[in-house]
Amino acid sequence: MARVEFVRKSCAILWLGNNQNRFRTDYIENLMTCLDEVEKSNAKALVTSGTGKFFSNGLDLEWVGQQRHSDAMHFFRSFQLLLARVLSFPMVTVAALNGHAAAGGAMFALAHDYRVMQRDRGWMFLNEVDLGILFTEGMLSLIRAKVPTPSVFRDLVIYGNRFSGSSAVNVNLVDLVCDVGSSLDAALDLAEEKVNGKDIPKENLGAMKRHVHQIEIEKLKKGAMASKL
Repeated sequence: MARVEFVRKSCAILWLGNNQNRFRTDYIENLMTCLDEVEKSNAKALVTSGTGKFFSNGLDLEWVGQQRHSDAMHFFRSFQLLLARVLSFPMVTVAALNGHAAAGGAMFALAHDYRVMQRDRGWMFLNEVDLGILFTEGMLSLIRAKVPTPSVFRDLVIYGNRFSGSSAVNVNLVDLVCDVGSSLDAALDLAEEKVNGKDIPKENLGAMKRHVHQIEIEKLKKGAMASKL
């Protein structure tokens, strides 16, 4: 399960876990509780990281397939509400990609303000085309907002190309690459740099994010279920 750790003077770390960190309803509820804890704290920046091989391997589709239709619908709504919340979170947010960020894990990373990735370890990709799954309107809107370059969007979304840290930074999918094993420290440094550069009140930052991403947030909150190709 996820947990929160407060470090340095102004940063909170949201630890995703040390497994594949696949999203299920109970895991999303756990993440929401962690975000509540961070938002109520004096932290000014949130850094999200896993440990080991995966940042997140996306939605647990095998588990979803075993649920009743109503429970599956609830799950997809919950996941998109999580994306909307991170997208509008009222402080600096940085995803420290310690390992693979696949499918829903990549979307979760994209919902953050900034992304840090290791240079030669881990892939960032959206493989829904391989799985035969269409993106919901909200998911697609989020990805379009964070991947504005048409050719990169095409390769990431339509063809499911995998991006290493080196290739991801070249096309602005991530903001910074670092040496293997240093993604957390690099993300914390980046978060502190952004906080120290301009200390914006939480309420102002949250309001601005909601304003800028109004369309994406509204579509995510509709929470439609993903469908098959």
